[in-house]
Amino acid sequence: MRVQRGMLGLCMLFMLLDSFLAIGAPARDDQAKQKVSLAQIVCLRVAIEAYQQDHLQVPTAIEDLAPEYLKKTEVCSTDGWGRRLLYYGLRTHYLLMSLGRNGVPDHAVGESGEFQANDYDQDTVLIDGEWVRLPSGHCAH
Repeated sequence: MRVQRGMLGLCMLFMLLDSFLAIGAPARDDQAKQKVSLAQIVCLRVAIEAYQQDHLQVPTAIEDLAPEYLKKTEVCSTDGWGRRLLYYGLRTHYLLMSLGRNGVPDHAVGESGEFQANDYDQDTVLIDGEWVRLPSGHCAH
């Protein structure tokens, strides 16, 4: 548990650094928001996987992570555009998704792979800790 909390702290640090780098760059606003969305998903992934290790199942809602795995679920539960990340959890499986700039599901069911990094309307999707939809050029950790 101590290592997982350390990873969560590191995750939060990277998310804050990305946010600070976005300040003062209005021309790259959507790019910064996309990066924040990715960081938020990674932050939640770490917390969900820690929860799963302790409970042998994933949480049914993001709120189940507070306060033991996240001090405040609001910290990681929204994407860079301020919309709530979609989360579905059932037994040992989960899905996390940002609907991108337009807030509308844009990918076909079963569609996977990378998309152009400057297509900010595309959905970013993580299923069971694995990236299914991700902007090209981004690290899939």
